[in-house]
This record gives sequence, structure tokens and C-alpha cells, in this order.
Amino acid sequence: MPAGRRRLPVLAAAATLAALGFAAPPAASGAGPAVPAPSVLAGVAPVGLSGAVDLGPVDPRTPIAITLALPLRDRTGLESRVAALMSARPGARELTPAEMVDAHAPDPATVAAVRDWARRSGLEVVSVSAGRTLVALRGAAGRIGAALGAGLRRYRADGLEYRDVDRVAHLPAGLEGRVEAVLGLSDVGGHKGMGPALPPGMPSVPPVVGLSPVHPPRGPADFWSFYHAPEGNTGQGQTIAVLAAGELSIPERDLVTFEQAYGLPRVPWTTIAVGPPTGNNIDNREWDLDTQYATAFAPGVSSLLVYDVTSLNDPDSMAELDRWVTDGRARQASFSAGECEEVAKRTGFQKAADTLLLQAVATGRTLFAPSGDTASSSTSVTSARRPGRSRPTRRRARTR
Repeated sequence: MPAGRRRLPVLAAAATLAALGFAAPPAASGAGPAVPAPSVLAGVAPVGLSGAVDLGPVDPRTPIAITLALPLRDRTGLESRVAALMSARPGARELTPAEMVDAHAPDPATVAAVRDWARRSGLEVVSVSAGRTLVALRGAAGRIGAALGAGLRRYRADGLEYRDVDRVAHLPAGLEGRVEAVLGLSDVGGHKGMGPALPPGMPSVPPVVGLSPVHPPRGPADFWSFYHAPEGNTGQGQTIAVLAAGELSIPERDLVTFEQAYGLPRVPWTTIAVGPPTGNNIDNREWDLDTQYATAFAPGVSSLLVYDVTSLNDPDSMAELDRWVTDGRARQASFSAGECEEVAKRTGFQKAADTLLLQAVATGRTLFAPSGDTASSSTSVTSARRPGRSRPTRRRARTR
């Protein structure tokens, strides 16, 4: 596990990121875009990293992928159902994915309006999610900027180069209230705090070897003891999932090595592709950890589903989360998103994820997630309380 990352034993699928209020300090000349007051529409204002230096406009021909997150129908009714489920109210019932779509998916007319706007703006509609909450678009940076009334520029802050808007972007009046977040205008959220992969060709570290005498090997039996896990709770017959990204052949082989080293049952691995394949293996250590200890804690599971998305940028990550929530194949999943909580609020990731996780709880799904990402991977976000410093936050969660 990368330094600074802590994994909680259980986080429920209803996890919501802590709500933050931001205001901009006075903008310094050449120090990046000023940060306006928060907009009702998430993801359209500049992220505003502390000390950012403007590197100039994004080449207008650069292809950009964005995702529009649409609000649910009768969200209040769905929240009431979730509250009843969480309190074990008599008669409360989970929805099937199909029932969720019928009762709460955005109206088809809303999707049609987004499609029409995209077409008139010269943007390609790449996909509409199964639950109709995500509309993925693609277009040249120049067209994206023109459609949303904001320029796309490159910035550098503390060694990190990233893309951001230079002012608050806007959707047309006809889409007011029909979109709750725009993901992908800034790519800050795609710079996750994962540990580096091993160089190509270098053999992976055997799972039985500790880091040092101070940190001796710890195996599944140690963790069962730490958490006083009941012997009979092995996940017998259940299917579990891990949300990952990149080229996963090495983690798949490493899982077999891990199982053999610790005498664990062989759990079948099934990769579910979410988007085009990629050769990126930079986060393999994270996927090793997630897959090995998911099955180590539940050695009786019958199947491991590994959802594999192209990258960990915000549009891709949200598409992957949506796929797990809506396809109905696994009731438990682990997701090491690595997203800084403060950045997630500004990029729209939090808003879109909360909508998906509300659906997850209503359909009986639980998400296991890491805690402490702010401490390990945040780049400072401007804050009115302490200009130039990021404020660590805690995730809030409901448990079942």
C-alpha cells in the first residue's frame, strides 16, 4: 500500500465526501485562474491549485473527453428508501437495477436534449450509461471550450502540469436543471496518488517477503487475527469485485502466486473491460494489494470480477463505478480511487459519485474504499481559511 494510504475495514456504498466551502484569495499576477464562488453545477469552475503558473492555452485540436452527469428522477423518494433500508425499517425493500432505471433514471427527454446540444456544438456522443445518468462526450479542445464558454489552459503547480478552465464554464439555458456535474474539463483528478510500478521486466516482489526487519511479512492469518474475524465468515459462494485500471495481466498472475504462497483457495479472476485497453501498468502494486487481500479476507468467494477501465481520470473512473453499480453482478466492490477529496468536490467527481452510490445502496451494493487520500496525494487547493494550503478532510460513511 503506498505510504500515507490507510484502508478502512468497511466503508458502505453510501460514502459521501465531506462537503467543503471554498472562496478564492486574491489572484496573483500570472498565478493561474482566480477561483470564483462555487457554482450550483459541479465541475465547471477552475480548480485553483495554489501557486499555479499559466503555461498557455491547450492546443485547440487536442481531443478532450468530458462526461455530463444527469440528476435522478425523484431523488427524494430514493433517499427515503435508502434511509428505510439503512435503519432496517420493516417492509423496506432493495430495488433491482431494472427497477432503479424504471423509477429513477433521468427522463429520456433529458438525454435527448443533451444529445441535441452536443450535436449542435460539434461534439461526439460516445456513450450513454445503462442508468442514463452519464453521457460521455468527445471533441477537440477548441469545440469543448466554445460549447461551454470557457478557455482550456495548461498550468503548473508544485511540479504538476494539468489542464483547467480559465473561467466558470456554462451550459445553455435549455439544459439548466438537467445536468448536475461536468467531469473532465480539468484533469487534476486524473493525477492519482498511487505508488510507482516496477520497471518493465523486473520480477514482482514475492508476496511472502516483508519490507524490512522492522516491517516483517504479514499474511492473511495475521489480518484475520487483528480484526478477530469469525472463522465461519469466508464469503462462501459470493462474487466480489475490484475496480482497477490499465494492463492487468501481471496482477492476475500475482494473485495466483499469492494464493499458492499462503495456501489459499484458487479464486477465478474475470476481467470486465470498461473502455478501450491500454498498456499502462503504473498502478499494478495497488491492484496487487486490492485483489490479493480482497480474496484473502474472503477465501470462500466463488468469483473475483476485476473491472478494468482505460485510465483513472474522472470520466473513466465514473464510467467504471457506474458499470459496477448497474450491471448487478457483484454486491461488494473495492475501489482505490486515489482522488484528493478537495479536488473531487471541485471537479464534479464527488457530485456524480454521490448519485451513483445512492443507487448502489438502494440496490444492495457496498463499496469498500480507502481513507486518507488527502494526506497522501493532494496538491494544495486554494482556501480562504489558509491561503495556499490544503485542508485535510475525512470521508463520511453509512455502514450496513
